[in-house]
Amino acid sequence: MRQKMILMISLSLAAFMTFGQSFKTDSCGIDTSAVMNKFEIQYIDSVFFAPFEMKKGELGSFTNGFNFNEKRIAFFDCSKTTENGYMTKKEFYQKILPEYRGPHGLTILKENEKRETGYDGIITINCKVIVEGELVEKLKLK
Repeated sequence: MRQKMILMISLSLAAFMTFGQSFKTDSCGIDTSAVMNKFEIQYIDSVFFAPFEMKKGELGSFTNGFNFNEKRIAFFDCSKTTENGYMTKKEFYQKILPEYRGPHGLTILKENEKRETGYDGIITINCKVIVEGELVEKLKLK
């Protein structure tokens, strides 16, 4: 039984390590498009907003099922004092790769906010507290 468990753990780790190596981070942040490419989405979904264990095998999600495919995303850094805090996708990936461990989050915009800003969501970094509506107001000014 113990050998079987060790084998399962070893196989799981090997699979995880192989999966982790398949990320093409050199294909992240290579353009200024607000729509992410498949490599950027894979990194965001699997690493940056990786699912987490809540209790006894239940997985939680930082994104609440938000699908990044074909969505326009803005990037905001609370520690950035210039240009209203917003940054380009290229700046964002330069800042978070290879391994960002600071506070981060996702603000999913409501329908009226999408119409007003042209974006579907905002990924934030270095933000300890976000005042509701503040990000959208700053995005309108961007």
